[in-house]
This record gives sequence, C-alpha cells and structure tokens, in this order.
Amino acid sequence: MSSGRSNIEVKVKGEEYGLNKQLSKSLLDIYPGIYFINVGYTYFDILWTRLQEKGSRKCTPIRDEYQLIHFFDLNNDVMPVAQFAKAELPILESLVNIRNRLTALKKDRKEYIKASDVQSIYSQVIKLITKLNDAREEEEPILGPPNRVDTTLDDVMQLLSLFFLTIGKNKESPATYCQLATIRQLLSHLDESGVYTQNDLKPFQDRLTHLSAIIKRDRENGKHPDQMTKFLLRRLEDCERIYRNLVSSLSVLSVELVPIHQRLVAIRRQLAAIVSKDKPQKQEIKPLLEELRKIDGKRQDGKFLGPGGSSVPPGQAILVGLLEECFEIVQDVNARRDDVAIPLKPIFDRLTEIRMQLERLVLTHRWTLRETDLWNYQLSLQEIDKMRVDGKWVDSEGNQPGGQFALLYLLRRCHGLLYRLISSSEPISEELMPISNKLLTVKKCLNEVLKHGNDFTPRDLYPYHLALYQIDNLRKDGKFYSDDGSIPEGQAIVISHLEECHALIEQMQEGINSSDEDDDVDDDDDDDDNSEEILEDGLQPAQPLPTHSSVPPSVTLAPPTSTLASLAIRSNDSASSQGTTSSSAPAINIPLRSTAAMEPTESTSTSLDTANASQPDQQ
Repeated sequence: MSSGRSNIEVKVKGEEYGLNKQLSKSLLDIYPGIYFINVGYTYFDILWTRLQEKGSRKCTPIRDEYQLIHFFDLNNDVMPVAQFAKAELPILESLVNIRNRLTALKKDRKEYIKASDVQSIYSQVIKLITKLNDAREEEEPILGPPNRVDTTLDDVMQLLSLFFLTIGKNKESPATYCQLATIRQLLSHLDESGVYTQNDLKPFQDRLTHLSAIIKRDRENGKHPDQMTKFLLRRLEDCERIYRNLVSSLSVLSVELVPIHQRLVAIRRQLAAIVSKDKPQKQEIKPLLEELRKIDGKRQDGKFLGPGGSSVPPGQAILVGLLEECFEIVQDVNARRDDVAIPLKPIFDRLTEIRMQLERLVLTHRWTLRETDLWNYQLSLQEIDKMRVDGKWVDSEGNQPGGQFALLYLLRRCHGLLYRLISSSEPISEELMPISNKLLTVKKCLNEVLKHGNDFTPRDLYPYHLALYQIDNLRKDGKFYSDDGSIPEGQAIVISHLEECHALIEQMQEGINSSDEDDDVDDDDDDDDNSEEILEDGLQPAQPLPTHSSVPPSVTLAPPTSTLASLAIRSNDSASSQGTTSSSAPAINIPLRSTAAMEPTESTSTSLDTANASQPDQQ
C-alpha cells in the first residue's frame, strides 16, 4: 500500500474530522509493530504513524476521559498493545479506571480535595500492586521495554503522589514518587548531555537522601504496606544508580582541568539559553565565541596541559567534547536565518508556552497552584520527550531538522522548573493554605514596620488585631477543622505562624506603651511648672488635662487608611477563589469609616504577592 499522504476519516467523541497529514515514522521507531499509541490531544495534528505501511486499512483515534488519544487498528479484533501477560489484563482495566477517577477528581475545583477520598483510592492501588506482583511471580517474566500496565501504573502513581502533596502529606512515602520520577528524568537528561558539574549534582544527592529517609522511616514504622515500600525503593535505587554513573563520569576529570570544565559548562548553558529564543541575536554569541577560541588556544596538539606544560591531565575527552559541542551550537545559530525548522516549530512553540507558564507558577505558586495541576505539564513533557529518536527530533522523512539544541534546552528547562515546583511544596493542606498565606502576609507587614522603626499608634495595630482575631475564631479547641470534621494537615506550621504574629504585635504594643509613659511623665512635669507660675500670680490652678489611656483597639479604634496597614487584612485567597468557601469570623462592632478603606489596591496586593512568593534555588 502506498506510503504517501493518507486521507483518514476519524471520529472523536461524535465529531468527525477529515485529516490529510503526512504520518510520522518516529513513533513506529519507538513502538515497533504496535498500533496502540498514547498521544496528548495537543499534538493531535503532528503525531501519526505510518499505519498505511503496516497494512492497516483504517485507523480510528478515540479520546477518552483521560484526554489521551488511543489509536485502534480496526483490522484486528483485539486491540494490539505492548506485550503483557493475560493475567494482567484485569489489573490494567482497574488501573485505567482509577486513573480516570483521579483525573476527574483533579478537575473538580468546586471543593477541596478530601484526604479520605485520596486514602480510599490509595488502598485500591495497593491491592492492584499486590495482585500485579503475585501475577508476575507466577508467570515467566517478559523481557523488553515497560508494557502498558507499567506505564499506566506509573501514571496512576504520579497522579496519586501529587494528590498526597495537595492534602499536605509531603512526609509520607507515596508523596515521594512524583519527585523521584522528576529527578530520574533530570538525571537522565544530564547523563545524555554531559553538561554538568559536581555542584549541579549536589542538590540531587541531598534530595535523594531526604526522600530515602522518608521511605525507610515509613518502612520501619510499618506505616505503609511492604508492596508500596518495595515499589518506591526500586524507583529510588534507579535514581541512585543514574546518580552514581554521573559522579563516576566526573571522577576521571583531573583537578587541574576542573576550572576549564566549569567555565565550558557555563558557556554551554549560556549558548543554549540564547539559542532557545525565537530569534536569537548573533551579536550575543560573539563574546562567548571569543572566549571559546581562547580556551581552544590553550590546547597543544589537541590536549589541555597541566601546570608547567609538562603533563597531560586525565579527563581530556570530557573537555574536548564540551568544547566541540559549544562550537557546534555557535555554528547552528549562524546557520539559522530566522526561526527553528518548520517541522519542529509546533514543538518549539509548545515548549515555550509551557516554560512561560511554569515560570509564572514559580512566582505565584503559593496562591495559585494546586499540586495536581502539575500533572498536565508532566504529561505534555513526557509526550514531547518520547517523540525523539536516538535523542533527536525527526521529520516525516526521518531527517533531523535544525534547532535541536533549542528544543533540548527548553525541554530540560521545563523539567527543571517542574522539579522546582514539586520540591517546594509545603506540608500544608490546600484547605489551610489560604490561612497560611494570610498569616505570612501579616507577619511580613509587621516585620517591615518594626524594621523601619517609625512611630506608630494603636490605630496602626487595628488591622493586624482584626486579621488575627478572624483566624483565631476559625479554630475549635486550638485546631482548624475541615467542613467534614476532619483535621487537615499543616496544623503545627499554621499555628506557629499565628503565634509569631501575636508575638510581633505584643512587641509593638510594648513599644507604644513605653512611649505613652514617657509622654505622660513629660506632661506631668509641664503641668507642675505651669501650676507654680500660676500660683505665684495669685490665680487659681487650672484643671489638669486628662491623661492618655490605652483603649482596646477592637472597641474604639477606627481602621487606618494607610496602604501598609490595610495589607494585613488581605485574605490571600486567590488559590481557592474558584468556588471554594471558607468560614469567616463573627462580625465585630467597630465604627468603620468606609469599606473601601479596608481593602488594599490591586496593584499593591500584586506586588506583595510577588515579594512573598517562595523562590527555591533553581536546579
């Protein structure tokens, strides 16, 4: 049958699409002889297989609830998938159902995710893992790449792990899975590129040690079943294996060559950042190219020499490879006229879009991010990564278009941002996150007032008293409760923030009282002097003026109109603004000047949000 252009009538959720596309051969290289392919719907127009070449008369893609497109070969009665034992088919069906349930739960923004729902699904996954282990122990193992059961289980575990982060159970074993998966992806890219230093590996070592401690502690305490612990330990050992390979690769590098190696890695990253731009400017390359030529000039007969020029330190291959790759990137930029090659433009645009979205989330994740939202980005990046053939993206003819370095940089940059967001997740349930954000804002405002040391009055403390009063009234018996009566995670952290705010207000109140006492003493001295003068003139003493008395701000003080003070009562509920509700404190009888005086301006709130956003170190 002809392998040219194919005109296929497809039906997706009752809508018919006429497609006339050149089918990509790359996916058949990844899944040889298999007609079942998972493709994200965003790449529906650029990912196809040459089913015509394989003798298929018709192909019907169907988009399921999981937002994936499944390609079925209608010539076969049974859907052909990657080979797996028949005993695993019921397990696969159950895993797909659980995946769909998790996806539906993730999309529900009308209410907070309940810990009981997550625990119920987690128990079902444990049972399926047990059945899968039993089935594979009885059957003869099938060699080859992971089958569909493995990939579906990986999807379920990554989603479930993000749910554990969302409900604040960051320090439990299931929450480590998505972090391990992201670390493995990053380490694999480092191993592939070879562009890394010992300093780049140190954060991964620390994170793996931390995750290992969580898993082993739960195993010792018997908090989770052995099946789950073994499953996570295998993933952990896989990451540690790749990490050890990376460390051993650098061990051959001589100490004399380390400075040159670090500088070449830095130049390589600068070049990749320039190349990733839609239209890189060649003048940005010139200073880096000159530095590369200087480094290249230090070689003699193609070798970097040690001190004195009498020895050839080991590790030459690493430096020469990096140097040649840097020159190759420069040549790629000079050869490009405008954009990346047309076949790679859709992928480039999509990666650029993902990077921009993730960079915004890094700044605003405390207010806008639900951890389960990261699954969509993980899925998109996995799809793009799977499109590579031997590490390169190819067109329909099997050629490698220009712009590979730009796409690789964007892909790895997105993985790094994703890891940064996952690792910065706090062990606080999303139900308590608005309260935590409000307390952090109050604490920041109080610290700013104390730092500047300006004079302030009891009136300035009013919004802080009000904000803390409202939060205190949300507690019952010293704890915050969910609507269903459960106790969400993160109590200790939120209460700690609350106590710190109270301590800061007490410190400010003491300063006000001491200032008032000094003023009272000065006033008394002035009154005594005036009385003596009046008595000498033969006049009656004047009546003393009433001294200043401290009045509870919750009773007599009107709210201030200053922007800084009004910021303290901001609710910071943008993360739960989509249909979520929270309890409010009882009304307080206070004479208010105006409601508008209590609300900060939008521009001021936004700037404070940005200042408060957590920004962990970039990996």
